[in-house]
Amino acid sequence: KPFNLSEEIPILATFVTAKEASYLMLCVHHIATDAWSMDILAQEFCTLYLAILNGNSQVLPPLTVDYVDYALWQQSGEQLQHIALQNQYWLHQLSGMSELNSLPLDYPRAKLSAHRSQTVVLDVDSEQLNRLRQIAQNENATVFMYLHAILSLVICRYSAVNEIAIGTPVANRPRKELNGLVGLFINTLV
Repeated sequence: KPFNLSEEIPILATFVTAKEASYLMLCVHHIATDAWSMDILAQEFCTLYLAILNGNSQVLPPLTVDYVDYALWQQSGEQLQHIALQNQYWLHQLSGMSELNSLPLDYPRAKLSAHRSQTVVLDVDSEQLNRLRQIAQNENATVFMYLHAILSLVICRYSAVNEIAIGTPVANRPRKELNGLVGLFINTLV
């Protein structure tokens, strides 16, 4: 059932206990959380659940800031000015770039996307992974950055362009005080 965000909180939870196991089922709208936050929710639930089972009155440490503080900071004049400057920069950097890549297709592109996708699994053995790590380290990069560069190179080569833009989601928690907060912080960077 879709969430009605004007009338409902964006999280539903059910706890089910069976004979040999218990399950917490969460349904959370993406407007309220990201993958990092789901890890926080799971850890905090386990901490509190174990405390209750053991008869402890352990409480979670207080947060130094909450999501409302973050949202207000995002709307502050200084931050809005910073965001406007970033938007200007990226609009300039991305001007003239094609919205679609020019990769050759094996059949005509459908006018309406069916949003069907597939997954390709590639096993990398430990020797290959160690080689990747060493190459990345030699270039002062992470393995992710190195693989991202390879993907960019392959797409450029097959699409016959010199420059492409790839959006990469990031956690977007620039201050350590935000690390323990539940909320939607992710941002996509080019």
